[in-house]
Amino acid sequence: MSDWVIHTNLLTKKYRKQYSVKNLNLQVARGGVYGFLGHNGAGKTTTIKMLLGMVKQTSGNICIFDRNIKRDRKTILQKIGSLVESPTYYGHLTGHENLRVITRVLGLSEKHIQDALSLVRLTKDAHRLVKNYSLGMKQRLGIAAALIGNPELLILDEPTNGLDPAGILEIRDLITRLPKERGVTILISSHLLSEIEQTANYIGIINKGELVYQDTLDALKKQVKGRIELEVNQPMEAAHYLNRFGWHAYIDENKLCLDVTDKEKVAQTIRSLVQGSFDIFDFRRMEPSLENIFIELTGKEQSL
Repeated sequence: MSDWVIHTNLLTKKYRKQYSVKNLNLQVARGGVYGFLGHNGAGKTTTIKMLLGMVKQTSGNICIFDRNIKRDRKTILQKIGSLVESPTYYGHLTGHENLRVITRVLGLSEKHIQDALSLVRLTKDAHRLVKNYSLGMKQRLGIAAALIGNPELLILDEPTNGLDPAGILEIRDLITRLPKERGVTILISSHLLSEIEQTANYIGIINKGELVYQDTLDALKKQVKGRIELEVNQPMEAAHYLNRFGWHAYIDENKLCLDVTDKEKVAQTIRSLVQGSFDIFDFRRMEPSLENIFIELTGKEQSL
């Protein structure tokens, strides 16, 4: 059995002369949360629709559970739950009744409804009309529908879109719980960087249809330097002073900055400034954020 639940090879979707997705090599590991990041229009939803067989790829291969989607689509989809773009529901029915419609189609028992409602914490609201649900509750009901068949893989496309902070917290909690409680592998697409940073342990960044990064978040951060920022009495003079001793110091928004985060080098910097009779009023270690790295990769159109 492969370590990858999803593995694509040179996956491509072309509309006339325009590439929506180009030569994508996704690798989604079993039992984890894979964050699929990209600006709106970057190709995330098209990729997900190809993974689910909703859109036919122009070229390339898709393997899910070690099976080719072209040959074994029905078998593969039986193990997948998905929520693409926005949940579909009947507003005039209760949450419980909405899920009962699905169980009848799939031939599942009442227990599956209770389990799914419990998992998304909608048990106490199960018999309220869905039209009276909050956006967060509707989204959780959509995820309950995706989970009702006990899938091994859950694919969520922008699940926090349009939600208020409370709704975002609800979905974030659910995403972090599912792999631990059910062993579900999750692929979640989003343009909300903070959400991916707080839920995913592996990320892929797509820009204009091409994968520009794929690895752990920690590995990504290690490739981008942090810096220290110091508030001193004479920042420009302090920068010139440090540069005479071989440091690469510069000024940013009237703060003295150095691209170092090593503790020993930071201590040496402070000692040098004190010896040079500079006053230090404040000191901050600035670690690279996912947002800054994301802009570096997609805004400047370069890859790591």
